[in-house]
Amino acid sequence: MLRRSLSPGVTLTPQGGCAFACHETHPSSDNLGNPGGEDNYQLARNLGVTLRIDLLGEAAQSLMATAKTTEQSTTASYQMAIYTFDESFNTIQTITANLTNAENAAATVGLLTVYSNNWLTSTNDNSDADTNYDSAMQSLNSIMPNPGSGTNNKGDTPQEVVFLVTDGVEDELVGSNRQQSVMNTAWCTTIKNRGIRIAVLYTEYLPLPTNSWYNTYISPIQNNIAPTLESCASPGLYFEVDTGGDISAALADLFQSAVESAYLAK
Repeated sequence: MLRRSLSPGVTLTPQGGCAFACHETHPSSDNLGNPGGEDNYQLARNLGVTLRIDLLGEAAQSLMATAKTTEQSTTASYQMAIYTFDESFNTIQTITANLTNAENAAATVGLLTVYSNNWLTSTNDNSDADTNYDSAMQSLNSIMPNPGSGTNNKGDTPQEVVFLVTDGVEDELVGSNRQQSVMNTAWCTTIKNRGIRIAVLYTEYLPLPTNSWYNTYISPIQNNIAPTLESCASPGLYFEVDTGGDISAALADLFQSAVESAYLAK
């Protein structure tokens, strides 16, 4: 689950009000100086830039391949489901033991498409509040069954692990007000109290000190993002990957840590 995407730089993506690779169907309607009426997402594509969302999709696919390899070398078996979240909670793949199907589904992970700056659709001005952690974590808590010990003993059920890949910044409407903050970890506590482990991969929120929006809303909380995400994670299941780092390798390492601790939990 990921919010922002790397762009090729402010000078090459001059769309005002959106220094990231925002994907808009009507970018010219916001009058922010989009050259040729193109959004920063299309400008990035025109330049052949690999976006962070691309790397995330590749990492999710690679994770499924890693899980299949691990199954073959151990007596373990895995089931996977894939979800993303933005202003809503999106099902990419329901729970399945067919990891090839999950791998193929992971290739469809993509950015939320909005109408224009601040507008989710042509009739819904949601102030770009497109990252609802509370709804996402509540949905996960509802979907996931109570975990078992993951043994082959009669009547036992699988262990449960959430893999959360995120830049850690919440941006949602609370009532009619836009809230931009670190995530509320209350749902993390609720989920962990059920015996479900949470593995967190923090993909560094890219600082943008030349952007007034970043300086006003995100810079003051930048140093709190990583500690908040680490407090959400179960012990030993928190990893960070810096801008430009290998998300696939980091997610594979996180998976192996979860697998090793799963054996200890049996």
